Amino acid sequence: MKLLPKTDEFPELVPGDVNLDFVLDTKDLLIVQDWLLGIGSLPVWQNADLDQDGKITIFDLTAMKQLLLSES
Repeated sequence: MKLLPKTDEFPELVPGDVNLDFVLDTKDLLIVQDWLLGIGSLPVWQNADLDQDGKITIFDLTAMKQLLLSES
């Protein structure tokens, strides 16, 4: 999975973490969902591109949901 490069500022990036709080949670899902609906912005789109096709689609949102469910 290609994510933003690690830096001293962001040493532990989490797949799907679009708001960079180092946690994949419902906040991230809502940000991507709103962006897909055209009513929000996507701060870090690279972390939302879970299928690595260069686009953010419903498939990425579904993958985020699956990751979140697998962690609970």
